[in-house]
Amino acid sequence: MNRKGENAEVIFYLNKKFAGIIVNNNNTAVKRWRAICNVWFYFSIKLYFKLTASFYKLAVFFTFN
Repeated sequence: MNRKGENAEVIFYLNKKFAGIIVNNNNTAVKRWRAICNVWFYFSIKLYFKLTASFYKLAVFFTFN
């Protein structure tokens, strides 16, 4: 089994999964899609933390009142 090829495949998969930078890719559509993914990912994480924080605040409020 070609270890180097396997590693490259895994890295490529991770790049696709997390909308990372694939080296020497000059496709503008892919770049645009990746930027959209990154922005969406960032905002969804921010929203998730906001929601969980407010949920915990409410839980604490109702527990200790």
